Amino acid sequence: MLNASTLTWICLTVIGLAILKMILKQVKCWILFRNMPGPEEPAYPVLGHSLLFLGGPVKLYKELHRVMSGIRDRGHQLGRIWLSTLPIIVITGPEAAETILRSSRHNEKSAFYDLFHPWLKRGLLTSHGDKWKSRRRLLTPTFHFEILHDFLEVMNEQSNAFLRKIEPHAAHKDTFDIAWPIALCTLDTICHTAMGVSVHALDEKDDGYVHALGRTTTLLQRRMWSPWLWSETIYSLINDGKEAQQHLDTLHQFTRKVITERVVEMHHHEGLLKKKRQAFLDMLVSMYEKEKLSLDDIQEEVDTFMFEGHDTTSAALAWAFLMIGNHKEVEMKLQDEIDALFENKAQRYQLTMDDLKKLTYLELVIKESLRILPAVPIIGRKTSENCVIDGHYLPAGTEIFLFTQVIHHDPKYWENPLEFKPERFATEEFEGRHPFSYLPFSAGPRNCIGQRFAMMELKVVLASFLRKFEIEWCQPAEDVQVMGDSILRPYNGIQMRIALRG
Repeated sequence: MLNASTLTWICLTVIGLAILKMILKQVKCWILFRNMPGPEEPAYPVLGHSLLFLGGPVKLYKELHRVMSGIRDRGHQLGRIWLSTLPIIVITGPEAAETILRSSRHNEKSAFYDLFHPWLKRGLLTSHGDKWKSRRRLLTPTFHFEILHDFLEVMNEQSNAFLRKIEPHAAHKDTFDIAWPIALCTLDTICHTAMGVSVHALDEKDDGYVHALGRTTTLLQRRMWSPWLWSETIYSLINDGKEAQQHLDTLHQFTRKVITERVVEMHHHEGLLKKKRQAFLDMLVSMYEKEKLSLDDIQEEVDTFMFEGHDTTSAALAWAFLMIGNHKEVEMKLQDEIDALFENKAQRYQLTMDDLKKLTYLELVIKESLRILPAVPIIGRKTSENCVIDGHYLPAGTEIFLFTQVIHHDPKYWENPLEFKPERFATEEFEGRHPFSYLPFSAGPRNCIGQRFAMMELKVVLASFLRKFEIEWCQPAEDVQVMGDSILRPYNGIQMRIALRG
């Protein structure tokens, strides 16, 4: 038996070795990245640049954008920030972005995405390696043109429900936050298209799933900007962690119930299912029947599609409304395009695929809105092998954050980058730009699998709105507070007044 004194020395030795290992690791990082460009402000011992980012999520993202833009404007495409003693490697230019995004080797997501694992497990967003490759190959056909055609019917229905929701604001001439009904609309749309069920989010009924989804997203945002809460052990002990687990249980129980019911339905009524409108889930269940996916696999992808197809589209729509509302001449030009499309078709309220193809100016507006305010402002990756980027050596396992908004605002590729100018995406103007200077849906092998779905929904909602309403007043863009985590969001919504068109 070891006496107390010996045990004490053993414990102190283990702790001492752990501290020494950590110090050596930090010294190695400092030597490796000390000459890499960073903020103009000095880094302090232990604290690093952390003091720059105190003050909440709005100030944090504003400072990140300022610092990253400064690195870019000094002619660098790669930089680093010291978050305490940890180096954060950031990409601010398209050539460096191409090195990472085009590679099939550097396809592992940053450890930042580990925060999504309790909810999304190892679905398409968070998986990597062979699992990601096989899953991507399996799921790509589910976004075929004919399947998207079925989804268009849902988008039309939910857009019309969205118009009914906001019409009282036009009658009362009141000011309201349009970001909120947009979020409810995209949630209803994704529930219908992903699972084939209705949660009536736009009705704002007390639905357990809707409430759990909203709270889970809020708690996840809060956790992302609190590094001291990234430990699962610590997080599980505090109130936020306990509440998050309760909501995750609700989300997982709901999706599993829908999945198992659909499996039974498809098994016993296959002929009837073939005749009805298909949901994303129906296609996954058919893969389960062919033993290509397990029930757990299906749940990973349904939960992933619910997250990615709701939050990102909601943010993109909110920013598009902000940009249109701040540029009356753009709104008028859009209405002219939409009126011409529906000339002599006053009683038709459903947009078709042919209609969407003809809304060419609307597409330019959406692209420009996504350039100025991309729904996904940061893409996190991890190097899978040693590499050199912008003249700097990065060992395998280096965490990298790619700032899409900083790349989108680079004056080297975009003249007057903060000016809202949809025409810059016309073919003659857009040709010749670096292909990785515009990354609203990422790029390369891990680009967004649902980008055609997203563009369809953006067009349908905006065209439906502009056909019926006009924006009388919109909160100035410079007054809207922006916060960024996995999604770029308006912190306090977007205020506007609308009126029925004459």
